[in-house]
Amino acid sequence: MPLVPTHYMPALIPDLAARDEWAGVLDYLSLADLGRLRCVSSSFSAAITPQMLEQTALAFIRREEGDGVSASALGTFRIHPAAGELAASRCPAAACLASLHHVRRDAMTRGGHGMLRQLPLHPAGMAGMDHRPLVRDGRMAALGIYDGGSDPGWYSIDIRTEEIRTVRLPAGFSALAPSLHVARVTIGKHFLVPPCDGWLLADTTGGLHLYGPACAETIPLPIPGATAQTMADMSCNGRFVGMVTRGDGEGSRVRCYDRERGRFCVEDRIDDSDVCQLSVSDDGTLFLGAHRQGYVFAPDGDMALRPYLNGCNGLFRLSVDGRFLMRTVYSGVLGACEGCIMLERRPQGQEILLPRLKATRPGFWSSRPGGIAFSALNALVAVVYLDGMLQVFDLQQNDGNGARVLAETVLPWAGVMSQQPVICFEGFDRVHVAFWQRTGQAFRLAKFTLEMVGGEAAAARQCMRV
Repeated sequence: MPLVPTHYMPALIPDLAARDEWAGVLDYLSLADLGRLRCVSSSFSAAITPQMLEQTALAFIRREEGDGVSASALGTFRIHPAAGELAASRCPAAACLASLHHVRRDAMTRGGHGMLRQLPLHPAGMAGMDHRPLVRDGRMAALGIYDGGSDPGWYSIDIRTEEIRTVRLPAGFSALAPSLHVARVTIGKHFLVPPCDGWLLADTTGGLHLYGPACAETIPLPIPGATAQTMADMSCNGRFVGMVTRGDGEGSRVRCYDRERGRFCVEDRIDDSDVCQLSVSDDGTLFLGAHRQGYVFAPDGDMALRPYLNGCNGLFRLSVDGRFLMRTVYSGVLGACEGCIMLERRPQGQEILLPRLKATRPGFWSSRPGGIAFSALNALVAVVYLDGMLQVFDLQQNDGNGARVLAETVLPWAGVMSQQPVICFEGFDRVHVAFWQRTGQAFRLAKFTLEMVGGEAAAARQCMRV
């Protein structure tokens, strides 16, 4: 192919943009490519319109978050002030990706800053925190708080807006969790299109029911009742329901029900009564985490063992959207300390290490993860540890020790205030953590907010929306 004379280059892109082939060319150009072309010359900038940027950005976001993402779905997403021109041009998808770029730049050059505040008490009182009835919309990492009195009510708190709502479960039902207290790590995600909302409830006989809070409808599932310790989980798409019933030294019963086909795709028993974590993927694969090894049940019932390499494991769970299998990794990996997390991207099998390179803080008993949150697009991951350390990782940047740490801070708590702190993203630049804070002999619910846009930028974008 002959070389194109350089004096024709300024007109090449504008001329191509007017041809039918231009739509095909856009399929091979990333948003970064288009941005670089716009910087070449004014004629290139005129040819690469904001609408072209929006088309490419929206296609990328839909590949990551699903085809349901639209301009309206992005309408409340927090953007960086530097992306304001794209937002004003009605390009919310391009503004979203531009915000991620600017947050990365700001976090690496300026760092972040945090703010602590105590949340207001509900008039009925808040006697404790429970993580079973978590709202499945990862954007609202809610706390289930039991009154402790005669009214068996729950109070869900949106830790972004601090709005408190009263939740009433149907009489005679209790909520089931995908993990037991000994291995409970709160896991959230900022979805651009929230998954179906629903809780798994058990009746007085142990029978399983699907409950939709929006319609207040209880749907019985054809799964026999159980009286022993039971865990249950539902796939992100709502099709598969998994259930594990632990025996008392007699192993565990494992089942997975396919709601679409109306049958069990997995029915088995394992000789392990220490199962404490359960996850169900959108294809019906079950992931069970015990103290010494993990179990993976394929939809056809085949089971594979996943022994842990370094003794006991505190985490063997899927991320909220099922994209990653998360497992803890202990010392011996890249010189890391206790509390490192390995993300195994499914189904590619790619592994991404989230390194915890600092020892447990003095006076604390553990640096294991207590809460994990994924941003939109699974671009950033925030981890809060039981000793109060908070780290934000960039999954697309690797510095040789694993994913790059964009921001790191220490939460102001003394001792272990909550073994399951609740954590969530707001946009790309804010991370909220809710936990119980002790003041003398009293406990109050507190929120710590990490802002990864520094100084003037943080002040300029307080109320900005797409």
